[in-house]
Amino acid sequence: MHITGEKIVAGGKCIGHMNGKTVFISGILPGETAEIKITKSLRDYDEAEAVKLLEISPGRIHPPCPNAEICGGCSLIMADSRFQQEIRTGILKDLLERFRCNYTNGIEIIPSAPFEYRSRFQFHKTAGGQLGFCAKASNKVIPVKDCPVAVPEIRKMLAEGELKEKADLLPQKDRINVFAYRNKKAVESPVEKENLFSLSLNGKNVSFDIRSFFQSNIPVFEKTAGTALSGFNLCPENPGKAKNFLDFYSGCGVFSIMAGDVFQKLFLVEENPLSISAAKNNMSNNFPDMKNEAFFFKMKDNEWIKTKDAKTEFDGAVIDPPRTGIGKKTLSWLFSAKIRNLRYLSCEPSTFARDAAGLISNGWKLDKVFLCDFYPQTHHIETLGFFSKTE
Repeated sequence: MHITGEKIVAGGKCIGHMNGKTVFISGILPGETAEIKITKSLRDYDEAEAVKLLEISPGRIHPPCPNAEICGGCSLIMADSRFQQEIRTGILKDLLERFRCNYTNGIEIIPSAPFEYRSRFQFHKTAGGQLGFCAKASNKVIPVKDCPVAVPEIRKMLAEGELKEKADLLPQKDRINVFAYRNKKAVESPVEKENLFSLSLNGKNVSFDIRSFFQSNIPVFEKTAGTALSGFNLCPENPGKAKNFLDFYSGCGVFSIMAGDVFQKLFLVEENPLSISAAKNNMSNNFPDMKNEAFFFKMKDNEWIKTKDAKTEFDGAVIDPPRTGIGKKTLSWLFSAKIRNLRYLSCEPSTFARDAAGLISNGWKLDKVFLCDFYPQTHHIETLGFFSKTE
């Protein structure tokens, strides 16, 4: 069976059509024709994998990684960087159209270096104790001795065996967290203080526990955070400094730390205890005189919206939810929340488009969309949306 790939969609597979049926194909790029093998057949669509390429895209390159054919990490490493950006932009545009967001202002890209950009990893252990990643569409762990997207510090630890030596100190764990940046490195350890990492982001000092979530691409995160916090309109009654800032799903408080120079009061909502503890330390370290008032809420989003603080008038807010997007009750709260300007940073474009459509239908306007290119060589997309209340 032969098929021609049309476009890559959310999830990273290329779609084509055969006998009036949509087919999701792994292993081919848009414009390529391949011989395929059907791996799953359902009423509405089929899934398939490419067996042999018959017509090759001019955007295809030889993957610069020995594990490219079997590793499940870099789904677009066989495409050149320009083609990859076109593919990721196309995925985001398709989703905004599918959810009828009626967005026409264009998508701006916050770019990344193509390789040696990733600081954060969770390595899996094989049965024999080697470190690696899961294979494509499998839980089987493939041992790796190098990863071209990893920052140089992690590549060196892999090559010299240092990473495995430290992982062996946690024999009961099958996953090991690692973080490195600018000649600093931390590998998950039974010694608590060794799990802490600190770095500078846009001139602010940030510390966090590597066992909790933190962004993997630090240069792009700096650009994204700076962009997200730009252009907040100061409240008319206080032109010198805005009053209230909401940091929803705040993590270790990066957005609040950077917003502290503009806002008087900062409200941080985060359910992870490691992250909220780090946020408290980060705020006190960056604002030792505490001229800013910071309020910390260790609770779920749907719990916080029931508090009296949820009735506060916010001059600005950044919301950075997990892949599942904004919780239903929280999204409903946002429809009528007293927020002048909202920035939504998303790690899953389909839930971003879904939530954006809900906001647009309930009094918000989508003014700008940025594709934050955190993960070159993959189909993964982070999206930053600027929302304002319609008149």
